[in-house]
Amino acid sequence: MAESVWIDKYFKPLVQSEGAAGLTDDVASLSFDQSRIVTTDTIIENVHFLSDDPMDSVGHKIVAVNVSDIISKGAYPTEAVLNLTWNSGRKDSEIEAFATGLGRALRKHGVKLIGGDTTVHNGSIVVSMTLHGKCILDRPIRRSSGNAFDLVWVTGKIGGSGLGLQSLKGNRIYNEFVHTYRYPEPPARIIARAIADFATASMDVSDGLLLDASRIVSTSRLGVQINLENVPLAFPSEHKELILEQCTSGDDYEILFTTPKSRMVQVLECAQKDDWTATCIGTLQPKIGLRICLGDREIGLPERLGYIHHSTI
Repeated sequence: MAESVWIDKYFKPLVQSEGAAGLTDDVASLSFDQSRIVTTDTIIENVHFLSDDPMDSVGHKIVAVNVSDIISKGAYPTEAVLNLTWNSGRKDSEIEAFATGLGRALRKHGVKLIGGDTTVHNGSIVVSMTLHGKCILDRPIRRSSGNAFDLVWVTGKIGGSGLGLQSLKGNRIYNEFVHTYRYPEPPARIIARAIADFATASMDVSDGLLLDASRIVSTSRLGVQINLENVPLAFPSEHKELILEQCTSGDDYEILFTTPKSRMVQVLECAQKDDWTATCIGTLQPKIGLRICLGDREIGLPERLGYIHHSTI
């Protein structure tokens, strides 16, 4: 049973808070103040990072995966709680390195660590962070609020982290992307302002561009057309297989967002002024479903749209 199925079956019925948005979004609003949001993510050894990855990169990554969720809601990250299950066989120098990477990332993104819990066992390292944020508006920008014919945008580049993982597994042609895999960079805080000002719907790209695009439209009850030739790939290619590989690999932590067509010039001017990149890669459509185009024709969807926990896809 895939993760999404058992969330729907077992946990959604337990969720009573209106601010939880039925577990269909990246964050929940706190009941006493809808502009105060919270998200949580967990990374596990040999699931989200390799056993021989530098431990400072693990500390870095747990911050990155949470910060991207907050920024994508048009919010600034504020305070964090960390839960760490450490392996008893690891050296003291490795826990020091983990803390160094963690602290460096927290400072970069303006996050204050306010507590947490640590345990030690003889199994895999497990790191979980709960991160709070403050929305620029009085509410977060949800996944579900897109409109038909909105433009679809993505920040940064897509696919580099997946190529870096391939390199570590033996495909040395992608060696330049190892750092991208180990030290993913979520969008800068300044992008939160643009999301608040322009976006109708937004989320981070964590499990693969195509999979996450399908999540935006499923919650908005719309369709989406993605033009693959417009996707800003980390490794540009004209080969369909390599394009699709980068669009489904995940761990990008960029922002996927939608805006009215009338906002196109403003988005581009804002990105240029504040030194970040935004690329228009498609449009929302009235007809439900995900469609992808290459050149001037629609092509079939790949069997695997992205990374799904506990799934054979």
